[in-house]
Amino acid sequence: MRDQIKCKRNDLISEIAVDQNILEKKITEYFLLLDRISSSISKYHHQSEAQIIFYSELKKILAPAKIQLFHQILMLDLIDKFPQRVKKIRVPPSIIEMFQIEFKRIFELISNDAVFVFDWSNDSFAKDMGICSFRLIPAGAQLVEISGISRAILFNNFNKITSNLFFYIFKMYGCKPFYEIHTHSGNLAEFNSDGWTRCYVRIGELLKLNPEIKGMQGGSWFYDPALLTISPRLAYLRECPCANGAKVFFVRNENENSSALAKSELRKKYFAEGKYLPKAYLLVWPRKNLIQFSEENRNCL
Repeated sequence: MRDQIKCKRNDLISEIAVDQNILEKKITEYFLLLDRISSSISKYHHQSEAQIIFYSELKKILAPAKIQLFHQILMLDLIDKFPQRVKKIRVPPSIIEMFQIEFKRIFELISNDAVFVFDWSNDSFAKDMGICSFRLIPAGAQLVEISGISRAILFNNFNKITSNLFFYIFKMYGCKPFYEIHTHSGNLAEFNSDGWTRCYVRIGELLKLNPEIKGMQGGSWFYDPALLTISPRLAYLRECPCANGAKVFFVRNENENSSALAKSELRKKYFAEGKYLPKAYLLVWPRKNLIQFSEENRNCL
């Protein structure tokens, strides 16, 4: 794919129609900014102060449409330099394979999708840029980033404070760092029970190589125990991890804008009738338990 990347990059540079030396200097400058960002302290869509200043200067020489082309060049360069850059992180072969699949998808997006918006205002772009720059690690059904957990969430239910405290002290060993998972529209083909199992196996392998990470965590409406009766086909999202050492914590009630109501007419109906209130839950899966699950299900890859 390297020859294809080179050809596409040349086409984009021609389309931007700015002095190539100036453009290459800006690309190098942005690479340096990316390398200064610590993935352990910022979300994948976070823009550092230095990046904000960079864009204010970039806008003086490039129109918004041309900045989208600039982003495409950045992504192509990051993909092309993957063999060298990947040496900076610890990832297993199963994750390397996921990177290659994602890079192929992103290249096709750059080459063929005239509608996709290559700008930070588009969350899908932010995730794809996160993959290219290693701020996000692809694991199949989910993307992974390093984050922490708010202690307030773990102890906001007084009736469960004893069991939650036990879990925090003897299972989690602290609130950070954890691998936080994110759903990406580009990976929905893997959003099924088997796909999630493969994802967990890869994250378990990732944990084995990164002993400082305390486990996996993710927040969503689909960890709500109510889905066992409301949407039983999605119950596996909570039941599989919880049957293997994970625990869920209530976060908050949601309203009519909840993602839980976006694609289900039945959940919309129950919500309108007052039979269902979407609720966000946090799922926490300690590293020891997740690694054990990963090893027991390794043959699914």
